[in-house]
Amino acid sequence: MRPATIIESNGKTYPFSFGMAALARFCESEGLTLDGLNQLGENMSPMLALALVHAGLVDGARREGKVYEGTMEDVGDILDDDPDFLEKCMDVVNNSMPQGKPGNAKAANRKGSR
Repeated sequence: MRPATIIESNGKTYPFSFGMAALARFCESEGLTLDGLNQLGENMSPMLALALVHAGLVDGARREGKVYEGTMEDVGDILDDDPDFLEKCMDVVNNSMPQGKPGNAKAANRKGSR
């Protein structure tokens, strides 16, 4: 298991990870599908941003053998105090996503449905 990325903010450190567990938790809590994730960057609401960061903090703590007990409001406070925190988290999220070739999932689905 990969360790979490440690993000520093205002003298504190936060383990952050956005692997499959965080992705699944985020999608489930927000009623999103994998297809819906493609449009998030263009249309992300503030609440979705909070939920995404929260899922990453929960998963990051889990990977470090800890429990993140912060609420969505706590995440909002972190972002209020450090506007760059969201960008740091999004960098981790973007680097965590598989970089496959476009169309391969559809091709695999067609092969599997025969």
